[in-house]
Amino acid sequence: MILALDVGLSNTGYCVFENGKPQEWGVCTTSPVKKKTVRVADDRADRSASLARQIRAVVEKHGVTGIVGELPSGGAQSAKAMGDMTQAVGIVAATAALLGIPAEWCTPTDVKKAATGKASASKEEIADAMAKKYGLEKVVKHTKESKKTGKRSRLLTYGGIAFGNFEHIADAMAAYNALAGGILVTLAG
Repeated sequence: MILALDVGLSNTGYCVFENGKPQEWGVCTTSPVKKKTVRVADDRADRSASLARQIRAVVEKHGVTGIVGELPSGGAQSAKAMGDMTQAVGIVAATAALLGIPAEWCTPTDVKKAATGKASASKEEIADAMAKKYGLEKVVKHTKESKKTGKRSRLLTYGGIAFGNFEHIADAMAAYNALAGGILVTLAG
């Protein structure tokens, strides 16, 4: 079994694959504490531990023997976002090492190309491609017209999962596809 990941501190999308077929998918989440009495450093340590425990639980549940994933490579909108990305990468890499599981990584560009064939793919294009590949229905619901803007917004779901979560799952699925020809996926599934 291979665990495919889209690594992030707040949202880490995952998909467990066996012989090229998704078995389970979801999103590991952590949220900062809003209390002013909790130090930022303590909160970040708690979030790190929570993410590591969630990943370990998926690994143990499925008997995962390898991890593949998309690692953020920079380009964050702020120093805080860059710190969150760096922290998440460290958590995932350390968790894999402590569990004795080999890992192989790809870039966000590799993920986009694997999903859509182009390096400039949008999150929705990646989600559409992975939903189509793995047989998940895309549902678009239009909301009422906004009084302020006069425009209607869309609510997207993929296989019953809201786009906000599915985009992370789709990136994990696409990371698996990007690394499907690699040694780890070839050997472990």
